[in-house]
Amino acid sequence: MSVKTISYVHKEEVKFIGFAKTFRNGEGYDLCPKFWEEFGIRFTNLWTTMQPKNDVEKAVLENSIGMYAVCINGKKEFEYLIAGVYKGGNVPEGMKVVTYPACDWAVFSIKGPIPAALQELNTFVWKEWLPTEGVARKANPAFNVECYSMGNNQSEDYESSIWMPLKTEGK
Repeated sequence: MSVKTISYVHKEEVKFIGFAKTFRNGEGYDLCPKFWEEFGIRFTNLWTTMQPKNDVEKAVLENSIGMYAVCINGKKEFEYLIAGVYKGGNVPEGMKVVTYPACDWAVFSIKGPIPAALQELNTFVWKEWLPTEGVARKANPAFNVECYSMGNNQSEDYESSIWMPLKTEGK
């Protein structure tokens, strides 16, 4: 089992920009890695040259798209964005911006190769933490954010995290 840590932090409003796909609940562990593979293949030349050839590639570089994934959870499906922090400017066709207000977040971190480590962490968050500690802390499972570090994502020391928002009093 990988080492998991939990911290609680306040984050100011954050806007994410990215490419979105919708998946049925239960399909994420199979289809999200395929979406990431498609994303990587689509931008192979950009990662090699770091020279954008169009507005989409420019937005990918300027907003560091690929550092985050945003999950917007529904009853039977969820929207999954491969995303970066939106810095402003043009939002090319095929991309979307999602804004999250300032709030407190539970931040779960893990070390290990992707996707296995993050899927293990996700299972822990949803099946162990959320029904107990998450209920006590008023977690808001309508959405969550995955955060990816730089480096070799197949390394045993690779770090990734999941952020779960906590509801503020009266909301």
